[in-house]
Amino acid sequence: MKRHIPVQIEWHPDPAQPVPVYRQILEWMYGKMESGEWPAGTRLPSQRAMARHFQVNRSTLNQALKPLLEAGVLQGRGSQGTVRSQYGLVPAAAGPAGLEPLYDGWLFPGQSGGRPSYQQLRVR
Repeated sequence: MKRHIPVQIEWHPDPAQPVPVYRQILEWMYGKMESGEWPAGTRLPSQRAMARHFQVNRSTLNQALKPLLEAGVLQGRGSQGTVRSQYGLVPAAAGPAGLEPLYDGWLFPGQSGGRPSYQQLRVR
């Protein structure tokens, strides 16, 4: 069985910013995966622990995690927690700071029967 790498979180969202807190969290997590700091197998702290750390409701945290879970970039494993999967995102033209594609065609590049469709690549 593959051993998962635990994550230490030292970053906090800034509620004074014009960007919604859930989006700050999503972009921060995406940045960690994009940079390679969170390779496949990286285990995130529990949602309760992350919400407490970020000082947000779990619903806010879930809003940040949802696109990554739906795209298969993260996998919820019940009692084992949330783990970075072996799949990555298909590159797209980078927006400001390289993060705008999260909603503008990166995670949701196409529509299929009214539901988003996803393209994934294996991370080497």
